[in-house]
Amino acid sequence: AEDEYPKEPFGKILVRAQVILPELGAEEKLKEAEDLKKSEHVGFLELGKLYSLYQKRIQLFHDSLYEVNNRAERVKNLLNWTHPRKTKVVLYLAFMVFALFVLVPSRVIILTLSLFLLTEHFRPLGVVVIKLNHLLALVPTDEEIKDIYDTGLYADRHILERDDIVNEQDTENPEDSMS
Repeated sequence: AEDEYPKEPFGKILVRAQVILPELGAEEKLKEAEDLKKSEHVGFLELGKLYSLYQKRIQLFHDSLYEVNNRAERVKNLLNWTHPRKTKVVLYLAFMVFALFVLVPSRVIILTLSLFLLTEHFRPLGVVVIKLNHLLALVPTDEEIKDIYDTGLYADRHILERDDIVNEQDTENPEDSMS
């Protein structure tokens, strides 16, 4: 049966391996989990540690949901004319991208995007992402808009502007104000 198989290899086999390093603090979390499993009798202190551990995780989850919600509200407010100048810029960019896709063949666009992604090592890190985050950071969330209207700052500013307009009209036509 050994004579049936050739003694020389047919070719080479390429083996690819990936090493996944544990995240920072993973050993401590693993030790805490093992300690919780090993303890048969859970005392008051262990319950307190368990409670604080779950409380930290729930707070982290809550904070991440809050950030995602704020980002979504900012995008919504960017597109519903809450900040008109920035909405104009976004709509102009969308129109230019549409015109680009209509006028330029898709293979050229794909080639350009792939070159952009392949050359990111030669450019500063995350310039586009930083600019987008800056654009979104200056657009208010729904909560900030509500606070502005509730405090009356917005109304006071418009009242002052109206007073200035009325005062300008009074100074232009003093005869009209007397009658």
